[in-house]
Amino acid sequence: MDDQVLESLLDDILIPLFGTERDGGRSPKKRANLLLANSRCTIGLPEQVRFKINQAIQDLRSVRSRRVLLESVTHVSDAMEFKSLLSNISALGLEDTPQVKWAQARFGKFIDRFDLLDDFKFFLQDPVAGAHKMNNLFTEADHLGLSSDDIVQQAREECQRLGGLSILDARAALRSAVENVNANQITTCLIKLCSESENFSTQEIESWPEVRAAHAMQRMLEFESIASNPNQQRFVLTDNLIQLCARIEAASNDSNSQRIAEAALRHATSSELVFDQVSRAYKWRVLFCEWLYDTTFDNDRTNTFCGMCINEARQAYHTSGLIGPISSIKTASHSSSFLESPEQERLYSRSRPNTPSKSEYAAGFS
Repeated sequence: MDDQVLESLLDDILIPLFGTERDGGRSPKKRANLLLANSRCTIGLPEQVRFKINQAIQDLRSVRSRRVLLESVTHVSDAMEFKSLLSNISALGLEDTPQVKWAQARFGKFIDRFDLLDDFKFFLQDPVAGAHKMNNLFTEADHLGLSSDDIVQQAREECQRLGGLSILDARAALRSAVENVNANQITTCLIKLCSESENFSTQEIESWPEVRAAHAMQRMLEFESIASNPNQQRFVLTDNLIQLCARIEAASNDSNSQRIAEAALRHATSSELVFDQVSRAYKWRVLFCEWLYDTTFDNDRTNTFCGMCINEARQAYHTSGLIGPISSIKTASHSSSFLESPEQERLYSRSRPNTPSKSEYAAGFS
């Protein structure tokens, strides 16, 4: 609909509703503008009229928002100011307007550079989480002439210091397996990580948070297997289960909402036994996966989950010494279904210092 037609709706539909008489010192024009600010004023009018008014109000507000935004785009003075407007530009579908195209041509390259450097900063904050994008980022940095930028150079040096992208990708895969409490995948990822990390000492490998978490998770899974039916199928935390558990945690300060969230999790699990298993697995996840939370504990959060005070448990875990290398833990992952070759056994034993090899494990428990 043409902007002028929309503007005319103010005169053709809204103003006539108020007649020509002044009301409390307000002209019909002012009263119509009040209606634009508060659409609840249509209550009590005939339904057909109310529908037309509300539709006109929405259209007029949209037109006014577009005009104000495009005027702002026309007067932007730098790339960062234009970048701050981009989300609203996209929401209103204004990408193809002359004003936006002009600003994009003027500032677009600078914004691309800002965004790229932000990605490099993210990598430096958490190299494992950002590793999967680095090949493309280095290529893009070359294309934009940023190869010599300090942040890009720092990222290259950090990547080399940590053993290269293949090791970082292997660590990221191990993180994912641990977060999902996937016993089989944890073992597979540990073997792959150790095969990629021949130039690192065992002590260095054990210092990586995902390796510590994997060992701690394996210990808990072994306890779980000892305490339950050995033929019972092992579970994996799916994204849906994680979201349902997170809802319970997020409702820590609202007991009613927490009960509703817990009921949703019970509904999603097939039995009380599975509910208990999933609850324990989520507790391990929020405890052992250090990269998911602030390890300085500089906050006042009191989140709880199924009887566990999460922040207190994390602090106890970090101060108890349990966060160090876990040795002499005989995990169920040593069974022949997981370690099919002597090479896999050697690599896995390297990732678990002082842990019995498969043959020692069998001899000790025969």
